[in-house]
Amino acid sequence: MCFIICFIVDPQFEGARIKRQGIYKVSATTVIPKNWNDNSNEISSICMTKRKFDLKLNELLKDLNKFKKQWRKEY
Repeated sequence: MCFIICFIVDPQFEGARIKRQGIYKVSATTVIPKNWNDNSNEISSICMTKRKFDLKLNELLKDLNKFKKQWRKEY
């Protein structure tokens, strides 16, 4: 089982970026995305432009657990 956690930078962010600045989305995928809006292999994601990060993080973790259980059934 393999998945990748991607930190997608806002494509409209301008200027020098410091660590954690300009993150648009945190995404879990099965392969590295081809571009910033490639959702074809996405397991789950969190949009960082909206509030309620704690709730969204719990949803992301639930989705990853579902993916893990599904993967175990298949293999």
